[in-house]
Amino acid sequence: MYNNRKTIIKLRLNDEELKLFFQKSVRYPTMSSMIRDAVRQFNDRQTMGKLQSLTELKNFYVKYEQQLGWLGSNFNQYMHRANELNVSGQLTDKHLTEIILPVAGKGLELIREIKRELDCIHSKLLKL
Repeated sequence: MYNNRKTIIKLRLNDEELKLFFQKSVRYPTMSSMIRDAVRQFNDRQTMGKLQSLTELKNFYVKYEQQLGWLGSNFNQYMHRANELNVSGQLTDKHLTEIILPVAGKGLELIREIKRELDCIHSKLLKL
């Protein structure tokens, strides 16, 4: 393979770029092999597709993160009102404990589960 490589390409780099090249090529036998590997793996269409997917995922995350915040706020107001009604005697303890709290508990767990999943997506996006 070495014998077939007769073409030399000159590349101008500033000091920061050169430092980056050296850092990236540490695991390769030569900087040339790192560059050849990078070019072999680079696929412009695939990269653009990944970027588009990441953008869509980010938009999805932002949309539902906001809505989840609003939902949590509304849920909190609902529970405060139910408690006020219970304290003032307008809502029976039985209705609160047998109807409202079980449904509210399921809703709260669903909100927490969605929040965990969104946080997981957020962590993965930050690592990219």
